[in-house]
Amino acid sequence: MKEQLELVNAFYSSLRMGELTFKNYYNKARNENLKTLLKEIRDRLVFHEEEVEKILHERMKDPDTSMKWKQKLVLIMVENKSYDEDIYLILDAIDALSKAIKGGVTFLYTHGELDDELYNPLKEIVKDYDNLIVRLKKYIDEEMI
Repeated sequence: MKEQLELVNAFYSSLRMGELTFKNYYNKARNENLKTLLKEIRDRLVFHEEEVEKILHERMKDPDTSMKWKQKLVLIMVENKSYDEDIYLILDAIDALSKAIKGGVTFLYTHGELDDELYNPLKEIVKDYDNLIVRLKKYIDEEMI
């Protein structure tokens, strides 16, 4: 079980990175409607992060909130990137969520041996990323083009 919790903790670390990435997007957005949407997405990511944190705490494990150097590097790149227009920020946000789906699906495929009570919540989180992408695309359709 300890090995499984270590795997879930790695997943948790990626959730933390996603939440911080969307915090950066929120801070850089210019349009108030977009800021509202990005806050809602970030809140959803925080909700998922708290779900996994609760799973870890229930099993007597404090989540390791530290990020790997690669994750820190990505965050630094996101923090330092500027956007002339919100459309480019949205496209990067969609790309970030697409990468989260790819990473999440790979994680789930690779670690299918996880107990169902660990595996199923992670699977639902990955499925929810699709919903978040749809919301961003809908914003583009309704507000930008």
